[in-house]
Amino acid sequence: MDKTPTVELTGPSGTVSAPFDVTGVATFKKAVTPSTVRGNIYAYINNSSIVGRPKACTTETCTFSYQELTGQLYDYVSHGVPYTIRLEAQAIGGPTAIDTGSFSVDKMPTVTITSPPGGRVQTPFEIAGIATFKPTTNSTKGSISVYFNNGYLGGKNCTTETCEYSYLELYGKLYPAAAGTKGTLKLTATGGGASASDEREIFVEVLPDDPGCPDPPPGTCPICPQ
Repeated sequence: MDKTPTVELTGPSGTVSAPFDVTGVATFKKAVTPSTVRGNIYAYINNSSIVGRPKACTTETCTFSYQELTGQLYDYVSHGVPYTIRLEAQAIGGPTAIDTGSFSVDKMPTVTITSPPGGRVQTPFEIAGIATFKPTTNSTKGSISVYFNNGYLGGKNCTTETCEYSYLELYGKLYPAAAGTKGTLKLTATGGGASASDEREIFVEVLPDDPGCPDPPPGTCPICPQ
């Protein structure tokens, strides 16, 4: 008698943002003799088992869910190349059926500099931005780092998926860049094995209170329109 079961991997597939569930369904042949367990289902990602033990199936039609077995979604993958996934259904005392698939993970964050806007800036100035990270079960969702002309100015770890950065908030002062400095301000958000950056070209000046009226030479009075 043929005891070969059937198995179908139902998820994940395509491009996913972790965390996600791993699901499938197996069908075992009707047992000739009474048996409490019809068979077992095993799950692998990149040839590594994702559960400590297989799911024991007590019915001929048996569903598999990583979330049901562990109480959580699967979140042990990083942004990057495709992953292979395999589901195996093994009948008790019989053969094994296999279904395979692949999926990719998108964990790319986004980040935007909100201050300064670029161009001429008055020193000292605020450096601020906002980042958005993909969902994760980790308590730390990602981090934001700040650079000026590739020099590291500081950063912060983010515990929420939407995270704001403020130099003033972190250090209690505005950034005191030297007047006459020209360069690139960059904010980089890193999370889930992926990084994204936003840049602004700025020129640092000591601007007068009225940028439309330049400072007069020493010892003279300004003549500006009222």
